[in-house]
Amino acid sequence: MEKYLKGRMADAGMVVPRTHDLSALLDALLPLEPLWEAARPRLETLTSYAAVFRYPGDSATRALAKAAIVDARWVRALLRRTLFPR
Repeated sequence: MEKYLKGRMADAGMVVPRTHDLSALLDALLPLEPLWEAARPRLETLTSYAAVFRYPGDSATRALAKAAIVDARWVRALLRRTLFPR
């Protein structure tokens, strides 16, 4: 998701911040892509997973991993529908 968000920022000529916070990236993009607000709850969840499970120590359960995949696919579909309309 981070690459989609940062890619849209770059495409718009915006300064791309060095952050992994998907909500912060979304906040910067909302003036350009207001429909993306619908993705906020899922992006917040995905950000929390990245922070917790990025480094050794805690591991995601199978259920959390499946939920993350569902969330990521949902967000990706929303972003792609707006970025690449038919």
